[in-house]
Amino acid sequence: MRLEERGERGLVEIIKKLWKVKSEWVEEGIGDDCAVLKNGFIFTMDSFVEGTHFYYEVYPPYELGYMTLAASLSDIAAMAGEPLCFFLSLSLWKDLPEEWVTNLLNGMQELAEKYSCELAGGETVAGDEIAITIGVLGRAEKPVRRKGRRIGDYVYVTGIPGRSYLGRLALYNEIETELVMCHLRPEPRIREARMLVERYTITSMIDVSDGVLIDLSRLEGEGGIYLESSLFPTDPEIERLCDVFLEDPVDVFLRGGEDYELLFTSPDEIGFPWVKKIGVVREGEGIYIDDKPTEVKGYEHFC
Repeated sequence: MRLEERGERGLVEIIKKLWKVKSEWVEEGIGDDCAVLKNGFIFTMDSFVEGTHFYYEVYPPYELGYMTLAASLSDIAAMAGEPLCFFLSLSLWKDLPEEWVTNLLNGMQELAEKYSCELAGGETVAGDEIAITIGVLGRAEKPVRRKGRRIGDYVYVTGIPGRSYLGRLALYNEIETELVMCHLRPEPRIREARMLVERYTITSMIDVSDGVLIDLSRLEGEGGIYLESSLFPTDPEIERLCDVFLEDPVDVFLRGGEDYELLFTSPDEIGFPWVKKIGVVREGEGIYIDDKPTEVKGYEHFC
């Protein structure tokens, strides 16, 4: 069977079944936003490849640096952790201008300074493609896992998913809109995650990287997830760009991706204005939108 038939999730399952080596330092390995290690440490790793995640001619290097580190820090946020330091591996063209690399690193540094997240090491290599790999070490007193939702929980999301997707379309089509910066400069919800766990019971959580729908399907626990489209957050600029690109706002919200907002379940009524209730966990299985079962779609590598 080819990888395009299995998809990313199928490949991950192969790796999990194949790997037999265990360590007393790993409390929970493959299957969540971060690996959970002893003494409250958590670790995540992401790769970004030119031609798959970004295009050299389209993405300014400064914003690319900010965006790639933000995506990695978002995994730390999804487990309600604090970043400590990160490691960086770069595969670069030999003829790449030095200024491009400097701008890439300066973009990372701007975001890293916000969280006192030091660059602790890494690797550089000449290659046929630009590839950026980031590993982040963090710490969480009580990491919030993807699994744990319970019947009766509400389903919540921070911010307005879909902005990054439309911002990417606008960037490629050279259309001016504030949503371009939502795509290029996402803000990891590290502080917001801490505020949530300090005040409320959070039973499961994930960040929105591949789209609300497919990321919701990765939350494990009791019952089925029932969403109400009338509760999905939006704004006038989303509506305008959906008209421009002939997109359905509900579909954009569900399947966009790269927003790095927090998607979570809780039995509590959340009082923060930047959090919106979008559904509930009830008896059953699968994901429903307006009481109709839906096919889970979103971005998946190899497919």
